[in-house]
Amino acid sequence: MEQKLESRYLIREQIGQGAFGVIYHALDEKNHREIAIKVWKAGSETEIFSHDNSPFLREEMIPGVVKIYDYFEKAGMNFLVMEYLPGGTLKQKLEMLRKQSSQRQLLELFRPVLEGLAFLHSEGLVHCDLSPDNLMFDEAGNLKLIDLGACRGKEIICDKKFMKEAYSAPEQYTAPDRIGPWTDVYGICAVLFETLTGEKPISFVRRIQKEEFRPVSFYTKTDRHIDQAIFQGLNLDIQQRYFSMELLLHALGYDTDSIRMLSGSTRYFWGQKWIQISGLGVGYHVEGRKQNRRILRRIGLGALCTVLAAGGFWAGDQWLQKHYPVQYFERKARKAKEQGIAKNDERLISSLDEDYETILKRLEKYDPKIGEDLTEGMISCELTEEELLEWNIPGNTRRKMYLDKASIQKVLFSQMGLDRIKNQI
Repeated sequence: MEQKLESRYLIREQIGQGAFGVIYHALDEKNHREIAIKVWKAGSETEIFSHDNSPFLREEMIPGVVKIYDYFEKAGMNFLVMEYLPGGTLKQKLEMLRKQSSQRQLLELFRPVLEGLAFLHSEGLVHCDLSPDNLMFDEAGNLKLIDLGACRGKEIICDKKFMKEAYSAPEQYTAPDRIGPWTDVYGICAVLFETLTGEKPISFVRRIQKEEFRPVSFYTKTDRHIDQAIFQGLNLDIQQRYFSMELLLHALGYDTDSIRMLSGSTRYFWGQKWIQISGLGVGYHVEGRKQNRRILRRIGLGALCTVLAAGGFWAGDQWLQKHYPVQYFERKARKAKEQGIAKNDERLISSLDEDYETILKRLEKYDPKIGEDLTEGMISCELTEEELLEWNIPGNTRRKMYLDKASIQKVLFSQMGLDRIKNQI
């Protein structure tokens, strides 16, 4: 039965129903266009639509995001009037798309969606509910993000009711106060993973139970940079993921000029939060007394095993020394030599090291490129193995160099897409 809302929206038929609302196909008689209307009970999720400066109610179209035309409340219900998308969901078309499209064509479908997410993040919003059934095609075959009712602002915690096992980031389960653009990075990379492989990524819960998480390349042939970009985007640790959609697009091989102007606003809203999270040194955590007791039990068992193993080794060592003295001392000498090499190999160069300033000055002589193209303080040079040995400088990836607070800050801002120190907020 046809009904008319606000004297202009003629409802025709129900086209969708979820746990949090019903969607109808309707006609906007005033503007002579087909529309969709989502109806659900009033709640906190209406905040992003109801205030005067809502980014969704502006005239301009947001790339990759369903267009919102109107929002109103009536009889304790919310009514969201939006663009009609007749092409079906990504979930419905995924298998057919994988058979008919190349990998590059599949990724190209997502480009406007990632740009749309970049816009949301620059407005201080996070979608929180990315999945194949929340992406729909318009009449021209363009993919668009829907279900904006899940969006949350910087100070609003995403509801757990929006979590979906294969697509929700760890912080949505364990630390909702740490949600940010990086949360949507995880969600969209989970969707990309399924789009390219046909397999859902294993959930956060299964991964922390040590179930092996395999990259895209395990299931299908893919370019190395795409494989690495999606794998990094699905990292459980927040600080190991990409800070923003701009960085993810760049890693996937796309030009980011169209959204670069949004990066400053994204850093304004989320930069300090990301730095605080990174400073904690963890990307997810599990709280509670039960978890603590489990950890303590494991530590106790580990200590007991260590004591028993040490006793066993000591007894075996004494038996060897008594019955095979020649072989025993040869083995001890060989082990001492190996330990000596390892000890030198693990040496750390610190700002407290007496050679620290000398090493830096020598390195600067080998750097002809210091200038505008490099972050202030960065040293780029090529050294021979002999020079490394002569100066006692780390020569392999297992060695480390301590960073002072200023250097760590530069690294953090670099990860956020700030290429030059002068651009810092």
